[in-house]
Amino acid sequence: MPERITEGEIIKHDSAFVRQKGRLRLFVASTTTISFSAEGEHRQICQVGFNSDGSIRIAWPYLAVQQGIVSRCEIPADGQSHTVELREQGKFTSQLVKFSHHTTGQAHFNLSGRTTNEIRRDSFPLTGPIGRIFELTATIPRGFKELTRLKRDRLYVDFTGKNGFPNAVQIRGEWRRKADTVANTWPKRGSVGPVTMRRHRATGEIAPVAFIAPPLACPIQTHLLWLTCHPAPLPNGATRSGIIFIGGFDGHESTARSASTPVHLNRFLSAMFPTSSSEDVQRAVGSIDLTVDALDDGGHD
Repeated sequence: MPERITEGEIIKHDSAFVRQKGRLRLFVASTTTISFSAEGEHRQICQVGFNSDGSIRIAWPYLAVQQGIVSRCEIPADGQSHTVELREQGKFTSQLVKFSHHTTGQAHFNLSGRTTNEIRRDSFPLTGPIGRIFELTATIPRGFKELTRLKRDRLYVDFTGKNGFPNAVQIRGEWRRKADTVANTWPKRGSVGPVTMRRHRATGEIAPVAFIAPPLACPIQTHLLWLTCHPAPLPNGATRSGIIFIGGFDGHESTARSASTPVHLNRFLSAMFPTSSSEDVQRAVGSIDLTVDALDDGGHD
């Protein structure tokens, strides 16, 4: 069994990715692995990355399962709790697809050369507005792949559990302006970031937030990602390690949103891995997987 990575090793490794502009200290990296640790174990949950054109990608390659369902979703904008049925507008896939949020606002799931990108919607552009990029709930996080080696060109953001591994954790990524981050983040003097504490306005919860910005070669330098992680209730029916992902929301500042519509949470894209009865799901809703004969159809980016 390989020797386990320590928190001190991660902190030392990540120091090479810290940059400072004025009061703002942040991580700058093209690819980041987000992990959750407890009892000396670091479990890799997902990856967040920036492409050269400024688009954002999220992937979850650390799962032992590959069969899932991806879907467009819409729930009534009445402020009530609703159950979302992914089969209604969803498709099966046997691939660990990634989620992409392009600078234009186009958001979709795909895996180049292996799936189509037909599960998509128009979200908010990354060139000005702010908004939530994604929420990923990881169930039974201790079953995800353990972190045993640090890659030189990879940033590692680790969130630590105080009371062992919870049944589930939720990771959230928000697209914010750098200028507003400095103005609205404690402390009000001295440097801010690259990791600080944040009080959630709605819940009052205090949790760490990490600031991650695109590399200097990316065209968008006005914004950065806020990454947070906290324990979450185990979703109904979840019995093994998996993910429930939602993204492609409307923006906080969308002009198309009426005053009566809850901010960016009534229309989105969703993915769930694994899906139960995968063969039945595939027969019922179809698949986004490309067959060998369909690889030249151009349905992927």
